[in-house]
Amino acid sequence: MRDFTLGTYLKWLGIIALGIIAINMMACASTPVVAVDFPSPFQLGQVVCDTKDKPVILIANGKPPSEIYFVLIHEQKHVQQIRKSGSCKKQSRRYRLDPDFRLEQEAEAFCADIVARVARQGRDKVDLKRRAAIALTMYSVGKTAEEIEAKLPC
Repeated sequence: MRDFTLGTYLKWLGIIALGIIAINMMACASTPVVAVDFPSPFQLGQVVCDTKDKPVILIANGKPPSEIYFVLIHEQKHVQQIRKSGSCKKQSRRYRLDPDFRLEQEAEAFCADIVARVARQGRDKVDLKRRAAIALTMYSVGKTAEEIEAKLPC
């Protein structure tokens, strides 16, 4: 019988986490994912448009695989929204200029994250929704966290 040291355990945990990320990336293989250094340490991800009007997911460099998984879930929801709209650049423009639209788009993406965290980590959905609503206040104009939480579609 083999003794598992902490180092061996962490190594296997890392391999499993990278495998999960790889599976998720294959599921959205048509969307490139690039690791970048964002100016803000609080920014974990973003979707940008390439020169051919296709979405590209940017992920913060140096984050643990367990967190990257949920960032990919959130950003992949934005990719789905872009594909549904038909144009990355038009969707991005509307996102920047229309605060109500931006809040709606972010609420959907946060809900995708919430559903994944409840399923994978057994987290409390009510608590996650409350936290998401607080975070979403930065995307809204004049709406309280309570108003946003009541309208979250998850």
